[in-house]
Amino acid sequence: MTNVGVVCGIVYGAARRTDGGNHLIRESDSTWQIPIYSCASAAKALIKTVRFRYDGSGSLGGLRVVDMTEKTYQTEDENPLWGVENTSIRLDVAQPLWGIVSKEYQNRSDISVIRKESLWLPGFGDTTLSLPVNGLLNLPGASFHLSSFAYLYSLSSSITNSVSDYTGETSSALYSKWRGYSTQADTTSTIINLIWTDIVANAVVGTRGWLSPQGIPVGSANVSGQVEVPVTEYRKTIQYRVPFGIPAFFALFWILLSMVTVMILLLCGFDDNMGLIGGN
Repeated sequence: MTNVGVVCGIVYGAARRTDGGNHLIRESDSTWQIPIYSCASAAKALIKTVRFRYDGSGSLGGLRVVDMTEKTYQTEDENPLWGVENTSIRLDVAQPLWGIVSKEYQNRSDISVIRKESLWLPGFGDTTLSLPVNGLLNLPGASFHLSSFAYLYSLSSSITNSVSDYTGETSSALYSKWRGYSTQADTTSTIINLIWTDIVANAVVGTRGWLSPQGIPVGSANVSGQVEVPVTEYRKTIQYRVPFGIPAFFALFWILLSMVTVMILLLCGFDDNMGLIGGN
């Protein structure tokens, strides 16, 4: 929980003319300057209250967001209880799971908990990723925030293998917008936030989508019923396949047979020598 996932990088702002000319026109013999910012990014989870309005048209286009506000808490005990998995594994090997936990699990040894209005997400920032999605393990909830930051800081003017052109290379409107934001350090962070939000919004879904297999009546405001969610428990085990040991078993058999044969020959030879000595 104390290891906040942070990704660092360099942000090159949009070029600006210093000779008084139009910033959107590239003329010969014109002079330009490019601001450079050193940035560090982290993600924070918090709960917000969102009000929707739906016109009943039957399509997603009829859904509108009325307003969205941060949830307020009157007392410290009302704050959500956040939990972070204790994996006992290095963060660069396995990212910990995180989320809101019930109070009956707060004394478990395999999680760390904190009661607070928000949680800085843990993890290890890997800047070698070329895409916002890690294709190694299907557990995006543990690393989506860091993968998106790593991809964001790897963007360049080349749109090869890119999800979208976030640099403004192919869009004058986007380039002009970035130029306005990149004039100062405090507004340059808005560029990072907007790109990160766009990537995450298209790559992450909620985990509270388990519904009953029965159909939901149109216009129903409540969904009830118990839902069984499949959970697979992973444990560390060491197993050995017997077929792979057949060569070793054959070798062990011949070694034991050779040792027994040698012992028999030695004992037989020793008895013969004793018989010769007694005869003399």
